[in-house]
Amino acid sequence: MELSRIGGVGEIDEVKFALHHETLDQDEFPTHSMVANFAYLPNEIDDDEVFNARQLWLPWFGIFDAEDLLRRLSSLSDTQLRHKIRLICPQPDLKSDRIHVIDKLLQLSTPEYFVESNDRLIVART
Repeated sequence: MELSRIGGVGEIDEVKFALHHETLDQDEFPTHSMVANFAYLPNEIDDDEVFNARQLWLPWFGIFDAEDLLRRLSSLSDTQLRHKIRLICPQPDLKSDRIHVIDKLLQLSTPEYFVESNDRLIVART
């Protein structure tokens, strides 16, 4: 892993990063917290905090397997499923049955963007 802590420019496994922007307050959006997201799967929860909300799939995660994700979600208890969806989704429909909750979590945990080697991730104002 080769990424400058100051400026957030560098490369990890042939993925190039430019995680700085002149209008970003480094106290509010420190580079190391942006980089920390890249260790987590899409919408992964760690200590009740949601990471990788942009749903990026990075090369070091390997090949995405939707069937495996479905198996892992299906193995959770109803309580675990509801807790997980409350953290990820601001206003979940908790009246939904188990199947609908699993489907929603599957959607929220499926990558929206697949980053490949030699891609470049850049922070930009839109």
